[in-house]
Amino acid sequence: MRNYFYTLAVAGALMASGCAARSRPEDDRLVQEIISRIQQEAPYSKELDIAAERSTIWISGNVGSEDAKATIESLVKNTQGVQAVHSTITVDPSLSSQAASGPGATPGSTLAQDEEVILKIKDSLARDPLLASHNLMISTDGPSVITVRGTAQSAGSLRNLTDHIKSVTPGYQVKNEVAIEYVSDDQIRKEITRQLNELPRPITEHLAFSVSRGIVTFRGQVMRHDDIDAVLARALMLNGVSDVKSEVVFHRE
Repeated sequence: MRNYFYTLAVAGALMASGCAARSRPEDDRLVQEIISRIQQEAPYSKELDIAAERSTIWISGNVGSEDAKATIESLVKNTQGVQAVHSTITVDPSLSSQAASGPGATPGSTLAQDEEVILKIKDSLARDPLLASHNLMISTDGPSVITVRGTAQSAGSLRNLTDHIKSVTPGYQVKNEVAIEYVSDDQIRKEITRQLNELPRPITEHLAFSVSRGIVTFRGQVMRHDDIDAVLARALMLNGVSDVKSEVVFHRE
């Protein structure tokens, strides 16, 4: 099964169209590098779907010229780590004229304002020690829409990232297309067990949990809402955790 699907819009804005929440790290790296190179070397290419599985790349969609098609196929083939490329890109000459008068060049465009907003976000993230280490790419996707893509360490850090960007850019919609970095379920289980052992026994003695594909589910019973809230908050911040669910019930003696 193909692991990643992306659509690149005019001027390099990125929209995911089915990106998996957890991914094979090498395929994720290849996709991110290919997207970055396309944005730099063929920035007005649009409607491109990119998929990766075990270092094989599938790419399809429409471009405005044969030159653009050749450029994109060449840079994909020459991306380090790519073992094979399957391309079904088609040429639509009408896209060339659209690119010349696209969102970044239309009358009343806020391109300069968007660039200023992106710089503001990047500067703010760089000054936040909890968010500065994230591997992120930020772009605009239409009026007052910020698209964020890349990788984050956990569901909790992903939530903090979205909240942070919203606070920096009031009035903007944030499209979060960030994937959670892969950590094995076994590693997550070990870390949750370690953290539960650090909590007072009355909180954890009637708790159990399971981990499946990065999703952590807690079951059992506790006496107070605050107790399970503390456990869930810790789990959300663990590396590789993509979601945390609670099936815990409350019991008073």
